[in-house]
Amino acid sequence: MRLVKVLGVSVVSLIACSVFAVAQESSKVRAAIEQELARQQADVPLTLCIKSFGKVKNPGKDTAALMEALEYVTAYEQSFVLASSTEEIRALAKKLNGPLPVPWNTYRGNSLIEIFDNYVPDNHGKPSLTLIEYYVKLYTLPEDTIRLAHQREGQLPEYFMQASRALGKEIFLMQKKNTKQIVELLASLAEQYNKLQAQDKDMAGTLWKHFFKMPMPTGWQKVTSVDQLRTKYLLFIAGAGDYVRSYTVEELVEKYQITPEQAEQIVNFNTHYYN
Repeated sequence: MRLVKVLGVSVVSLIACSVFAVAQESSKVRAAIEQELARQQADVPLTLCIKSFGKVKNPGKDTAALMEALEYVTAYEQSFVLASSTEEIRALAKKLNGPLPVPWNTYRGNSLIEIFDNYVPDNHGKPSLTLIEYYVKLYTLPEDTIRLAHQREGQLPEYFMQASRALGKEIFLMQKKNTKQIVELLASLAEQYNKLQAQDKDMAGTLWKHFFKMPMPTGWQKVTSVDQLRTKYLLFIAGAGDYVRSYTVEELVEKYQITPEQAEQIVNFNTHYYN
């Protein structure tokens, strides 16, 4: 009471508020420190992966060292599964994708997607790594791309969706790449796409922007898409991508031993792919 009389009620109240504010601030500081420690711990596997890339001088040949380095990123599987929001998943996918510093490309590094596509072998025996590849490829796509792709699933005619589902199912069951079978599946999809293009040019002409970019897991333990399969099997590419064109009917028949009718569907598919 004497303290109240000497200092006054308002001053005592101010002191009490100040003590409470300091406690609150201290709590915020502790929370920030804990959050930073959690972030640093979460970054450890990626840091170890990048450090291990130092053992890889030629990623096309040093496969064992490359796969040893990539083993570290499989630690993020639970982080994807247990993430509390899509935003958290997208942030993690973006962080893992990089570009990551690598000794074989000191000019710009490499994205994790580039490493998966260009250097990780088929049938690598690491299902967790395939799952990481799927998450990174899916959640680095723009949100509108994913939204529109899912929206189109409910709008596309059944004949087209049957061909799309058949492609996805068969490559998932295909434990070893069968190039001829893949191209025949693409020819079936191309036939239905050409039918759709004749009926609804606007809808068909936008599928390359979203639907054909959606990642698809394969039986050979990699992740691909219609767009990627088209680029790999249906297009002639020269000069590191400086010159790109569709294979001709004759080239497709000779290269994959498919029928001229299938090859013609593919050529028409390529012709109308972007319009």
